[in-house]
Amino acid sequence: MGFLIDLIVLLALAYFLMRGYKKGFVISIVDTFSCIFAFIITMCTYKLVVPHLAASAVGTFISERIEGIILGIFAKEATAIVDQLSIPSVLKANISPDALISDAALNIAQNITSALITILTVILLFIVIRILLKLLKKPIKTLASIPVIKQIDTVLGVITGIIAGFFWVYLIMAVVGLLSFVPAVATIADLVKSSSVASILYNNNLLLLMIG
Repeated sequence: MGFLIDLIVLLALAYFLMRGYKKGFVISIVDTFSCIFAFIITMCTYKLVVPHLAASAVGTFISERIEGIILGIFAKEATAIVDQLSIPSVLKANISPDALISDAALNIAQNITSALITILTVILLFIVIRILLKLLKKPIKTLASIPVIKQIDTVLGVITGIIAGFFWVYLIMAVVGLLSFVPAVATIADLVKSSSVASILYNNNLLLLMIG
């Protein structure tokens, strides 16, 4: 099934390449600029924004949900470990599996919540900035239709299309990686890791490297 993931990734990149070719550089750069601008703003502000969002009702909800899922996963493992201990049952009764895992689960939940909120910020900023920049498309499109400019515009459009394609692929890979502890998403993550092309992008995610 890994080849299917590779096919999807390659088709996505091909789509953005063709999109860049058809739109040209000038219009593509307006679209791509919204991605880049959103990312730059996020890199400059996410350390200030994340604590506020994490403390908000949305952040608390996400944290509690993630912590609940992780606690459920760890509880099974902790109970199994306690059961395997070769000590008297009287002593085992005093060992609380929940106490063993609560701190670890909370720490993991906080880290994942922080990363998810950061990526959510990227997405929200992208949407807002893209809407604002759409207002510039009409006058810019008229300028790009001049014959001499149009040829250069097409070539550069392909390049910006590829950049946009990789941005979205990396973003999706980042979300899959961060939610890979959820059973449904874990299946997708396993398929990605079993692929050839997608696994390279998954394990060497430039977006996560820059955020981290």
